[in-house]
Amino acid sequence: MDSPSPRDEFSLESERKAYEDFLHRIKKRSSAAVDNCMVELRMTLSNINEMLTAMRENKWRQQLWMSGYSKFEVGIFVSFQLLNFTLLSVVLHLWK
Repeated sequence: MDSPSPRDEFSLESERKAYEDFLHRIKKRSSAAVDNCMVELRMTLSNINEMLTAMRENKWRQQLWMSGYSKFEVGIFVSFQLLNFTLLSVVLHLWK
């Protein structure tokens, strides 16, 4: 069974150290890329959330306005019907 000489062990240790340093540098670069990607993703999701909130608020305002307008419309309709009934009763009273 062959065992490495002390010089080979030193060589393997230095190779392992160089490989670990290389992996560490890659992790740093990769980490920066992942961080940038996460920032972009968060910003995109924030923009989507803001857009959905604005659309929801717009629909809510539109629904509120339509319900208010429908109440106003019913009020005007009832007012005109009362006016119509009053004028009809006056005309019928004068005609007799």
